[in-house]
Amino acid sequence: MTISFASGKGGAGKTFLSAHSLDFFLKKGTKVALADLDVEEPNSKIFFDIEDLSKKEAFAYVPEFIKENCTECNRCLGLCKFNAFTKLPGSAIIFKQMCHDCGLCYYACKNGAIVRTKMRIGEVKSYNYNGAKIFEGLLDIGMEQGVVLIKQVKKEALAEELELLIQDSAPGTSCSFVETISESDITFMSIEDSPMGIHDGEIAIKVLEEMKKDFYIIINKDIESNYSQGFRKKFNEKIIATIPEKKEIASRYAEKKLSPEDADIKKAMNEIFSIVEKKRGEKK
Repeated sequence: MTISFASGKGGAGKTFLSAHSLDFFLKKGTKVALADLDVEEPNSKIFFDIEDLSKKEAFAYVPEFIKENCTECNRCLGLCKFNAFTKLPGSAIIFKQMCHDCGLCYYACKNGAIVRTKMRIGEVKSYNYNGAKIFEGLLDIGMEQGVVLIKQVKKEALAEELELLIQDSAPGTSCSFVETISESDITFMSIEDSPMGIHDGEIAIKVLEEMKKDFYIIINKDIESNYSQGFRKKFNEKIIATIPEKKEIASRYAEKKLSPEDADIKKAMNEIFSIVEKKRGEKK
């Protein structure tokens, strides 16, 4: 089973919740792993006393144009939805950093004018924490193939014999967010009680609804503000927990320490655990 923690904006608490969840489920005896899929700045591991396990280079396949093989059939013309490959008379413009490694231009060409070449995009790393693995992808500077790297991290994590995989998503509603939750059984949204937190959180929720994904909401840094009251009423049935803004939690978090004994965090973790266990029972 796979669950994801996501948020509409950065700093809303998705890593905060995913890290606490790994600690909580591990203490419950669950065979669990954590995949940090925020590949531009993975940081889940910093909250744990970890042991390095492995590091692998990650690659994407990008197009290369062979002019002498081109017959100007134009089968590849206009195919790329990401503008990474543009066919011109007698030549082609290729932006390798924008390529999503779908291979469409390659498969469209029947004459060998487009070939696929390997390009390094980053690394996939794994760590050990008390018998549980933490996986992360780290995108190389200047690379934009976050989705390709996320797929490789997920594949690595899902190769393990697990009862539960926890995924820490990139913030926002980009392709990275969509790829992270695409195969997730449940997504837990961390919504910050602030104007931007509510606004961006609602956008992410619309994406989840459009994708018909099962989701629940935890309101984090809760100050019971006036601007969040409408949101609370609208999504009342989906809100499973609130975690008030507390200086002691923020201080510990700034020191790379979790707060598993906090009463509100315990309550949130128990709610998450209950929902996950119910879903796991339904899948058996």
